[in-house]
Amino acid sequence: MEKIVIGLDLAGNPKNPTGFCVLHDFIGKVKILKTDEEILERIFETNPEVVAIDSPLSLEDRICDRLLKKYGVMPVKLKSIYNLGTRAIHLVEKILTKIDTKIIEVFPTGTAKILGVYSKNYKEKQNLIKDKLSIRFKEDLTKDELDSVLCALTGLLYMSNLTQDLGDEKGKITIPLEKNTETTIIKIQSMNIFVEKWV
Repeated sequence: MEKIVIGLDLAGNPKNPTGFCVLHDFIGKVKILKTDEEILERIFETNPEVVAIDSPLSLEDRICDRLLKKYGVMPVKLKSIYNLGTRAIHLVEKILTKIDTKIIEVFPTGTAKILGVYSKNYKEKQNLIKDKLSIRFKEDLTKDELDSVLCALTGLLYMSNLTQDLGDEKGKITIPLEKNTETTIIKIQSMNIFVEKWV
């Protein structure tokens, strides 16, 4: 079955880099985008089944933020996170007026920690992803590009029923299953994912 997933490591400010990854079957292409128009154009031309966004998709006081605080999730009440969520919600509204896709909120740092590939040093994190998950990279990625790959990977795991949703009707964050991570890792290794920059 053909699977197209987009991972979006969204910046709160359009002047800052947003990591964008399209995972088509098991080939990933990554790019840095900035404006809403650029992001929407890429999403519409790709027509994904799932868009996995690293941003709050609701602005209420959310239990999911408290549940995932152990992985580093920041609360929406912080101004920078609130602004990020405002931008994401605006993008989601635009996306859903044009295409029929599933949009999920993800947290790439949590994904990396659950799968055992987290490092504060993004170059070291890329090596961990390569060594432990057998994801092949054509070249070194930036932090934002790498996080967009983790977002897309979470979306792919979501399609494979290897994720869980934490939260309630006010907001949910999708993360890899916290139990039996060995099964999830073996599944990722078997996908033989290859990632390159989108020229």
